[in-house]
Amino acid sequence: MTMKQGMLSRWCVRGSFGLLAALGLYAPGAGADGGNRLCFRDVSGVPYTRGPPTLDGKIQEDKGWTGAFRYEFGNGTTSSHAVVQGVRDSGNVYISVEANNDPSFDENDVVVLAFDLGGGANRYRRLHLFPLYATGAAADGRMREAQYWQSGALNPNGTVNWGTVQIIPHGDLVAGAFFLDAKVTSSDGGPNNRTWSVEMRIPSSGLPLPPAADFKMYFDIFRVDGLTSTTPSLHWPTNANPPPGDAPDINNRTPAPANWGIGSFGTSGCTGVSISATDIRTNNSPSHVIQIPGTTASNKFQAVVRNSGADAAPDVRATFKIANFGLPSEQSWRPVPAPGNPTEAPGLSVPALGSQMLETGSWILTGAVADSYEDNRHQCILVELSSGSDRTTFTNRSAYVNMDFSGSASVFERKVEISTRGYALPPGATAHRIRVDTNQRRNTVFAPGGLRIPISQLEWLFHGYQDTGAVVSIRGKTYRVVSPIGSFGYIIKHKLTRPLEPVERPELLDDRWRIQLDNLRPEIRLRALPRLDLQRVPVVERQVDVAGAVAITRPPEIPLMDAPRGALPVAGTETPASYFIDIPAGESVQMVTRAEFPDEGAPAPSDGGTEPGDGGTGTPTPNPDPCGCRRTPASGTMGLLGLTMLALMAQRRRRRDDE
Repeated sequence: MTMKQGMLSRWCVRGSFGLLAALGLYAPGAGADGGNRLCFRDVSGVPYTRGPPTLDGKIQEDKGWTGAFRYEFGNGTTSSHAVVQGVRDSGNVYISVEANNDPSFDENDVVVLAFDLGGGANRYRRLHLFPLYATGAAADGRMREAQYWQSGALNPNGTVNWGTVQIIPHGDLVAGAFFLDAKVTSSDGGPNNRTWSVEMRIPSSGLPLPPAADFKMYFDIFRVDGLTSTTPSLHWPTNANPPPGDAPDINNRTPAPANWGIGSFGTSGCTGVSISATDIRTNNSPSHVIQIPGTTASNKFQAVVRNSGADAAPDVRATFKIANFGLPSEQSWRPVPAPGNPTEAPGLSVPALGSQMLETGSWILTGAVADSYEDNRHQCILVELSSGSDRTTFTNRSAYVNMDFSGSASVFERKVEISTRGYALPPGATAHRIRVDTNQRRNTVFAPGGLRIPISQLEWLFHGYQDTGAVVSIRGKTYRVVSPIGSFGYIIKHKLTRPLEPVERPELLDDRWRIQLDNLRPEIRLRALPRLDLQRVPVVERQVDVAGAVAITRPPEIPLMDAPRGALPVAGTETPASYFIDIPAGESVQMVTRAEFPDEGAPAPSDGGTEPGDGGTGTPTPNPDPCGCRRTPASGTMGLLGLTMLALMAQRRRRRDDE
């Protein structure tokens, strides 16, 4: 394969080893609640499979959710932290909750739902749904427990005076005993990779939501980790914060109804302008590449904007931003220095039920600018939409996509950056405690052809959280609240250099991966928590937080070890499940992620290709030319994964001044 001039020299390999895609990251501040409005549309289904969802807890393949609103607590990877959906029919509202990346199943995992019916003696309703046992979902699919409140009174601070709770145990969560019908499923993928789902039907006889008017609603998902006594609070609207207070009990943590979002049965505001990650590209071929140095005809950034409304959306503009791959903070994003960025005002009109492409001028990378990307080839692009017209409604006004250089190598290595610029320190803290949970998924497939040459694939994900300093008490147990700050990861393939012997089992290949995470600032300790499923849950003690304050239950400090510096087997018990690093305020650290598949044996036989040294698609040699490697084809990558990557390539190393 011929390499274009200006691209980075190819990595040299033994066998065929390639980065298929670099998965995304969450951009703090990039998300939007769609105007804090969620629309419960009529059940549509698909042809020959019409009707509402089937309540069995199996959401993914259920055609009854077709046309439902879908709100994702996304992080840019293929594994969102949680997903909430909603749809309705003539007598019911259907809601589903999917929770992912859970370190462990826990009886205190809980979903909070709150509604304001708009009037009546008990207009405020709240449900606390506890779906799991310590081993996951019950065999009968029923929730472990539900708690239900009804109230019509507000406290002086605007929150609801919820009063007395009705507790519905597992045995009573059956049709006819309680108005809510729900089913739960769970899947144990190992540490930081457990999932659970709740699929529910709420009849109007039990929750009389107004059929012809908007109503207020709120939800929160607590995916607790009993080992580290932590939990994120995945709530909507995202700007609806809990009332102030030290160690607030979850029963008193629901925000004031004035801060809840809007639920709608489609009366208004349910359509508008949006953009997704797949709508972001360049004008190059392939469209995920930035050329260096570029020309006046290349490196134009493009965003395809879509309008689901019945009226044209006028004066729509786009701003393109760039940041180092990893866990960037809000202040890490910088405008792409292309002319016409932001796109010029007045913006373009997006036709009703149509789309419109917004485009910058050419970005020509020369000199030091081109050099600067050698040290951080993996970048992310964020697009933010705006409008000067009050006639434009956005259902999703921003999206981001990972952009990367794709290649083959015997060792995969990438730099990532974790930034704390702009983060507020928790009270009393001198540094930001950042937690990075990891999980790996591995599988082996066979390359096309009759030689049974195996390809081992590693999906390596990282989910970042910031310790906020806040705590929440759930059923008498207290947890530190952590805030998701982003995720990143990789899908990496290794094609063996030989076919399997008849006695070899392909699944054993997956245990040969070796992974490593190195901190490039050794003065800042990187510590680790070993495999969560091998640890004992620490004892929680009661402590007085401040002199004169009420005694509260505080989780203990987590016993950590210095992160191992050597390469660790993916399947080994010593592989850390979580990493912790305390980063001084306003600073950042760079880390190196490294994965290797020790390949043994002779090169694979040729299957008729013409390129040398490609591990099976060319003519192999016992000692292949050290530079006779093959770059993973971009078109095949995108076709397989549906992800976009951008190549930022240069020829010399030089760090940017702001790093």
